[in-house]
Amino acid sequence: MKVTGNDKDSEVTVTYTVNTQTGKISYVDSDGKEVGQTPLSGKTGETVDVNPQVPAGWKIVSGQDIPKTVVATADGIPTVTVRVEHDTIIVTPETPSGDVPTGPVPGDPSKNYDHFDTLTKTPTRIITVITPSGAKLIITQKVTFTRTATFDKVTGKVTYSEWKVDGNTQWDAYTAPTFSGYTASQSKVAAEKVSVDTADSNIEITYKQDEVPTPEPEPQPKPKPNPEPKPDKPDKPNKPDKPNKPAKPAKPNKESKKKHNHSKANKKGYDSNNNPKYEGMPIGRKKRANGPVKAADAEFGKRTIGKAERKQLANKLNAKPKSVQDLLPQTGSEHKHTLGLIGTLLAGLGWISLLGVEKRKKKDE
Repeated sequence: MKVTGNDKDSEVTVTYTVNTQTGKISYVDSDGKEVGQTPLSGKTGETVDVNPQVPAGWKIVSGQDIPKTVVATADGIPTVTVRVEHDTIIVTPETPSGDVPTGPVPGDPSKNYDHFDTLTKTPTRIITVITPSGAKLIITQKVTFTRTATFDKVTGKVTYSEWKVDGNTQWDAYTAPTFSGYTASQSKVAAEKVSVDTADSNIEITYKQDEVPTPEPEPQPKPKPNPEPKPDKPDKPNKPDKPNKPAKPAKPNKESKKKHNHSKANKKGYDSNNNPKYEGMPIGRKKRANGPVKAADAEFGKRTIGKAERKQLANKLNAKPKSVQDLLPQTGSEHKHTLGLIGTLLAGLGWISLLGVEKRKKKDE
């Protein structure tokens, strides 16, 4: 303002007004990129409350130290940074179908949620038993596997957890019931380990009537061959009857002995006519051959010989003759003498033989 001499004095009053300061809450992702903000405002020197309001589809990362208030300064309100991440929706097999996300994604309305697959798998084995009467028995064996689905509110993508088994992990073994007179097509179904990829199984067990076995004929014993007949044993010959003992001859009386004083000679070597019964005995002997020779018998060249002459004669008889002449004497008188000796010796030998025969006969009797 230009002041002159004619101006009067003036009074100016100056007043001050508090300025309004501004700031923000900045939401950043894991890469540090701001994905949204919340404005803050307040007068200088005032305390401004910090109330994060994350963008749609995001959520605050847990564990941060986010201030609840900030003070506005003449330079403004300091920016509050909040780390955020994609918000998700977890769907389980128990989640009602109306709560499963579909349609546009909140974090990016230009996108839609993905369709998700089943969260439950139940491999099932059904055993159907058809009894002989036609009735059916149904045995159902199940193993249940479950998982969860996670929907991303920013991208709309869905991810799945690992499969978990609920309860038993196998189909248990099964034994078919028995019926008298029938045979099952499968008497036992073995236990089986089940995985989420195991396909369903259907087993049917039927019964067939047992065949009545034809009784086998009893084995007949093989006939034994007839043994060849053994030849009859010859009958033992009958023992011959023992011959009757001959009657002993009557003893001769004394008169007969006197009349036949040479009966022994007749019995032993001569017949009743006093003829010799054996060859080599002298003919016409009236006495025993070994008896003494009397003078009447001299004409026959017989006489009593001594021991030395008998020995000499025996030596000649035992020696092998070279010829007949060696046994006979070559002269007349000697010839007669020798013949006498030979006759006497032969008569003695005959007498001894007769005695032996007679003794054997007596023994046999």
